[in-house]
Amino acid sequence: MRKTLRIDGKIVGHFDDKSKTYTKNVEERKHKMWKYRGYGIQNSIVIRLQKLGCKKVIIKELDTKKTFEAKFSQYLETSKVYDFGHGEQAFVPTSEMKELP
Repeated sequence: MRKTLRIDGKIVGHFDDKSKTYTKNVEERKHKMWKYRGYGIQNSIVIRLQKLGCKKVIIKELDTKKTFEAKFSQYLETSKVYDFGHGEQAFVPTSEMKELP
């Protein structure tokens, strides 16, 4: 079953119970944090994904058509956490993710 995850009514991604995968759709030009060369996931969502037993994170760049995959454990163990005025977010650089064909 696919769950839509929201913060303040805004869709921030989808979680698939069967595959234990979180998918986040982004636009590189709008959402990529260039300083850290990656995309943030709100800490509140990271905590929720941990409780759901998440295993994998998929980031889909809608404007470039690129797709990146990371183990969820990377967000727990090696991410950098910053707050740029929208709450704490965990960042993993796309260079540390696997780019999917």
